[in-house]
Amino acid sequence: MAGSNRFATLDALRGVAAIGVMLFHSMPDSPLAIRGGYLAVDLFFGLSGFVIALTYEDRLRGGMGLREFLTLRAIRLWPMLVVGALLGMGLYQGSAGMLFLLPNPFSDTLYPSNPPLWSLLFEALAYLGFATFAYRLQLKGLLALLTGGGLALAAFALQGHALLQEFGGFWSTAPAGLARLCFSFTAGVVIYRLRQSQGLPRSRDRRAWLLAAAVSAVMLLITTTGSLAGLAAIFVIFPALIWLASKWELPSPRAGSLLGALSYPLYCIHMPILALTAAHGLPRPLVWAGLIAASLVLDRYWDRPARRWLHKLRARSAAQTRIGIST
Repeated sequence: MAGSNRFATLDALRGVAAIGVMLFHSMPDSPLAIRGGYLAVDLFFGLSGFVIALTYEDRLRGGMGLREFLTLRAIRLWPMLVVGALLGMGLYQGSAGMLFLLPNPFSDTLYPSNPPLWSLLFEALAYLGFATFAYRLQLKGLLALLTGGGLALAAFALQGHALLQEFGGFWSTAPAGLARLCFSFTAGVVIYRLRQSQGLPRSRDRRAWLLAAAVSAVMLLITTTGSLAGLAAIFVIFPALIWLASKWELPSPRAGSLLGALSYPLYCIHMPILALTAAHGLPRPLVWAGLIAASLVLDRYWDRPARRWLHKLRARSAAQTRIGIST
């Protein structure tokens, strides 16, 4: 376990958060109200910061170039992004720019035909910032970045001009969304650094299930208007959960892997499908089950094979380039 980069509990948290987002976007006609589901985005950012630092920090310090890093991240994101963009384009006349994460400049919402895609754009910005300067920062510099992002986020939230759930999805709230991204992504990187200094020890622990339950409880109990409670979740609860999830591995890693596998496809496809099925009056629980099943199918038969093909294409291109240089 010590040599693996897979953290089953982190995967489980990501899956629970994705389901929470789906339930949140199912309101107001949902039999299960998850009013704090919007906070899943902040957990996603924190998990991403940890995993990106774990996977790439040493490689960037060892000479990996920015182009290679961004190519690898594009391969990870693009196959499912295409599916989410095509759903938005086909069902709600979204623009073709969505295929490349280009937001709509003529709408108040960055991606009106599939709104959750805004967080993928912000994650891409976090990747760029990490690979250009953040990975070089010492812990003191990261803590300064974390503090700045937190203070900016608190200022935006407490001004009350917009709800915390709206930070990032609209052009008018993009600066607040960047503060949201800056704090949580940097928090994930800081947690990685601190855990790395301990050697990243992990052990199977039944208490790991409590962490997934805690994410569910946060999303159930915090309301859309609870700025202070939302900030408490972002500033305290989620970093603590990520810290513990990096130490406690689920007794059943398979369950964590399944939850992790469905998380990204579910995030990309749920909003257009929820809107379509609501218009036809389909029962929400039936739609949820279908979305989860479709997400697992997409992960296995589209996302993973597409990424393998793109990696092979990249390797072939690199080999041809080396041959060209040598001749």
